[in-house]
Amino acid sequence: MDVETNGVIQEPLTVIFRLETTKKVRVQTEEALFRKRYTSGLRGIFRDEKEEREKEEDKLGTLSARRKGVLWLLKTRLGKANELQRGQQEIRLQRQVERGKSILYKAQLGFLPLNHTSLLVPSSSKSAAAASNARSVWLEDEERKNIENILPEEQLQLFE
Repeated sequence: MDVETNGVIQEPLTVIFRLETTKKVRVQTEEALFRKRYTSGLRGIFRDEKEEREKEEDKLGTLSARRKGVLWLLKTRLGKANELQRGQQEIRLQRQVERGKSILYKAQLGFLPLNHTSLLVPSSSKSAAAASNARSVWLEDEERKNIENILPEEQLQLFE
């Protein structure tokens, strides 16, 4: 789930970066065309193009600012979504680690949650005093293997 969410967030970010590079190329091309249009030829001799040039500069500046603003907004919002997702993922991982610690702690004490009680096999050779003291009960090799089969590898690695 986290990988899919991260992928959903990363795809638009890559598209936004491509849009930024495309925008840069577009701006360079527009500037080159603008310069070529108003600096070459005899156009300036026959009429005053200063007002027309200023209008076009303003138009290009406004379009550029809007595009830049949209890209900034998209990147900012996706960045916030990415941070939120990352925070939620960290919380889920912390909870999973705590659950793993709890299961291992209970297993070391001889207790397991109700759905895992079938794994514990009481030993008839143990004395009544040892059975009453839950902290002194050690899991046998077979019981440890059963618990290791229950826990995912990540949780087992945490406690090795």
